[in-house]
Amino acid sequence: MGYLDDNPEFHHQLLLVRGDALWLVPDERGAWALPGFVSDEQHTAEVERIARHMRERFGIRVVILGRAATEFDAVANRVRKADLAEPLVDPEPRSGRWWPRAALAAAEAPLAADSRALVTRWAAGDLAVAEDTPWSRPGWHAAALAWIAAAAGPVGDVEQVRVSEFSTVLRVDAGGRARYFKSVAEAAAREPPVTAALARRSAHLPPVLAVDAARRFLLMEAFAGESLAAPEDVGAWTAAAQAYGELQRQCLDAVDELRALGCAVATAASLVEPLAALLDDRDALLAGEPAGLGDDQIAALRALGPELAASAAALDAGPLPLALDHGDLWPSNVLVGPAGCAFVDWEDVRVAHPFLSLFQLLTGAHLDRRFADHDAAAARIRDAYLAGWSAWGGRAELARAFDAAHDVAAVAVAVSYRRYPPAVVQAHPWMREMPAFCLGRILARRAAAPGPRE
Repeated sequence: MGYLDDNPEFHHQLLLVRGDALWLVPDERGAWALPGFVSDEQHTAEVERIARHMRERFGIRVVILGRAATEFDAVANRVRKADLAEPLVDPEPRSGRWWPRAALAAAEAPLAADSRALVTRWAAGDLAVAEDTPWSRPGWHAAALAWIAAAAGPVGDVEQVRVSEFSTVLRVDAGGRARYFKSVAEAAAREPPVTAALARRSAHLPPVLAVDAARRFLLMEAFAGESLAAPEDVGAWTAAAQAYGELQRQCLDAVDELRALGCAVATAASLVEPLAALLDDRDALLAGEPAGLGDDQIAALRALGPELAASAAALDAGPLPLALDHGDLWPSNVLVGPAGCAFVDWEDVRVAHPFLSLFQLLTGAHLDRRFADHDAAAARIRDAYLAGWSAWGGRAELARAFDAAHDVAAVAVAVSYRRYPPAVVQAHPWMREMPAFCLGRILARRAAAPGPRE
């Protein structure tokens, strides 16, 4: 058992800073504490619940600058996460008080035990956002909101949705309508212009209102719907798979444009090539740990190496064209609503075999235990997706390519998580289990596979 098998409880604490003062609230014993609350499992980049708690409990709107500390207690199955924040506007909270740094350094405030270490570190100037990003710097959000107002009209309500070292997302009311603003790290600089290019070609992305390529800003209309992570109706999933395939085919003639905008071209062979090195890294595979791979599984994967390489080469030589690959098509990046489906968060976009994307969509359904019979639901989603590619092959041929792409994508995703530095993995503890989990899906697929298809 691990993080991915048994989602942990989250304990949040917030260090809300205004100038050189920290906001603390009294606890039931009269000590001063950081505001905090407990929630069920969530993605470690999600901050919407934190912002909502601060607004509803204390009457103050905040923006999260970034994480100050993250700790995963595997025994207790608990994540402790502390974030640094600043007020979005400057009203006084309904309770608590601002404590000057000098007063806290002089120990003038009796501190609650669960806040003492973090407050003491902040007072000593020894606590900062773990990753230096543009959006972690005080005042950055004011400049971003000014840009939004210039592009879309006066800004009203603002709520932060996500923040990490990779990007930040705000939901804003601008010009009397709901919009979404995103800014990305330099490594994902292609996302804003690529998103705009895709939105010009397809209704399967929200309309793009403005892009600032230099600052890596993206402003989109809100899409009326909800994340695919919510619906349990397999029909919503088959519709999403069909829509994604339609988007890919709408963009088949855009490959050169995507490359010019910075999208890499990834062959299937290049994606499976690192498998041998990954299988030699027992630490990355959590070998012998409950959430890791056993020696028999590692041996089985090693024996499959030549077959996987041959299958990847066959995909590269096959009839299906290189196409748009989202690169991160987890269910949370798929929106469904009355107008259909929309696909968001293109940070990892590339050009590759078209079938690679569905690995994350189906794996997300498995992780979320979305269907009572996952294999049956996955087969329906696969068949709905493949129906749109019938011009490139018969059903059996496409199904074999789909299975091969599943395994190639599993290796590629496993390798991508192995590459993250320790500081990033500490911030997102679930990442530690992803290499072993993804490779395990190769073995699971083969164990569940039916006999040869006609």
